[in-house]
Amino acid sequence: MKLKIPIDQIFPDPDLPRPSRSNGRRESTRSVRSKRDPVVLSTDDGYMLLAGERKLAAARDAGDVMVECTVKEEVTEQERWELSLAEQYHSALVTPMDLGRAFMEYRDQHEITQQELARRTGITPGTIHHYESLIRTLDPGLGEKVNSGELTFKEARSIADIDDHARQREIAQPFIDGRLSSVHVERIVGRAKTSATLTIEEIIDEVVNGKRPVERGPEPAPVIQPAA
Repeated sequence: MKLKIPIDQIFPDPDLPRPSRSNGRRESTRSVRSKRDPVVLSTDDGYMLLAGERKLAAARDAGDVMVECTVKEEVTEQERWELSLAEQYHSALVTPMDLGRAFMEYRDQHEITQQELARRTGITPGTIHHYESLIRTLDPGLGEKVNSGELTFKEARSIADIDDHARQREIAQPFIDGRLSSVHVERIVGRAKTSATLTIEEIIDEVVNGKRPVERGPEPAPVIQPAA
C-alpha cells in the first residue's frame, strides 16, 4: 500500500551494501535514475528501506519531512533479494563487476532466465546481459580496470563483445590511457569485429580521424614441398 511516511522514521537495510567509491582516474559513465517510490518494510522500530534511496535522498535534500512510499508488511527472502538487486543497480551501490556477479548468482540459485529476472526487478534483459558479460567474456585483468575506475562500464561492456582476450586488451588500452573517449568505443569495437587484419591503431585512425586503411588479406597458408 502507498503511505506518506515521516522521513526520520525510515532507516537503511543493514544487509544492503554501502555505495562504492571509485579510486581510479575516471568516473563511470553509468548513470541511472529510478522514478519509483521508496519501498519500505514496516517494523516495530520504524520503516526499513528496501529500495529507493535516490528518491528518498532527493526528498531529504529538498527539505521534505514526509515521503510517499510503498509499504510492505512482509517480504520473502527471494523478494528481498530482488529488491536488493534493483536497488544496487539504481543506486550504484556496487561496482559493475560485483553487480554482474550478483545477477548471475541470483539466476543460478533460482534457475531463471535473464528475461524473468528483468520482469522481477524492472531492469531490462539487455542491461542484465551486459553486466553478466563482464563476468562471462571480459578479460579478468580488464575487469580489475573496471573496478578501479580506469575503464568505464560502457567501454567494458562493448569490449566484452570481442571474443579474443588479447584483442580486448589492445582495444582497451587507449581508453585506459585516456587517449580516447567512451564516445568512440562502440564504433571501434564494431570495426574490430569485422576487420580482424587491421591493427587497433589503424582502426582508431579510421574512426577518429577518418583515414581509411588498406585492408589486408589473411596470411597465405605455407606451401609444403613434397619430399625429394
